[in-house]
Amino acid sequence: MSVNDRNRSHSRTLRLKDGRTLGYAEWGDTLGFPLVHFHGSSSSRLEHPVHPEALEGVRLVTIDRPGHGHSEFQPERTLLDWPVDVAELADQLGIERFAVTGWSAGGPHALACAYRIPERITTVGLVSSFGPYDRPGATAGMDRFNKVALAMARRMPWAVTRWVTGTMGRAFAKDPEGTARRRFASAPAPDQQALSDQRATDMLLASMQESFRAGSDGSAWEARLFTLPWGFRLQDIAVPVALWHGDADINSPIGTGEYLSRTIPDASLTVLPGEGHFFIMKRWGEINRQLIAAT
Repeated sequence: MSVNDRNRSHSRTLRLKDGRTLGYAEWGDTLGFPLVHFHGSSSSRLEHPVHPEALEGVRLVTIDRPGHGHSEFQPERTLLDWPVDVAELADQLGIERFAVTGWSAGGPHALACAYRIPERITTVGLVSSFGPYDRPGATAGMDRFNKVALAMARRMPWAVTRWVTGTMGRAFAKDPEGTARRRFASAPAPDQQALSDQRATDMLLASMQESFRAGSDGSAWEARLFTLPWGFRLQDIAVPVALWHGDADINSPIGTGEYLSRTIPDASLTVLPGEGHFFIMKRWGEINRQLIAAT
């Protein structure tokens, strides 16, 4: 059985009340503590821990965001639309309260849930999270590629954003391994080390390839979404938030984690010296255990 076949064996779909299809997957212990994970940019529900011990005592639910994987695109969606989908899925799965984690682009979605459905969320884990783009110094320490990509997403017409993002989708469809290798080749040393585990790179490749199953609209819209006002104030989040951030992260620099931790009322920041953006691949179990212990 291939890596993709093993991953997809965990996958399901749900028809939402508004008629859209939502893709999700479940991993780990069906009787474990429910934890819902929100994937990074240009990724999908196939993003999950590759080490079995990271899932001990955890019922992990991963979800395709609109326009990714099996989830239908939702035109004009905002961050605050996402918690509605999450709550509806939790209801269908019989889960009343749960923790959430967000890696990278998944972070703002986790915070949107904490703001809009706090009665459902026990705690939030933010790992290498993105932060609001409209704050002073938002791109300080960020690598040039991401600076340019965010600026283009904010200023370009939607059609151009779709075309640019679509080139990556077409590249993954044509040569997934080569595209992923080229994308990761320029990663700094800490990230190269985190991605040296072949199981992790295989998982990320499958997840990124799956992201473009239905095209590039989902990734293109999210690129614009993060540059716009989020629709809620971080100061109004009442759910406990735990942050993990590497001080060598050039995708979402350490200043982002520091900003989030001092702005969200009940937040704690763990700074990981020498770690980059992808340390979750080797620390996922540690993060899950801390979140469960905090509930």
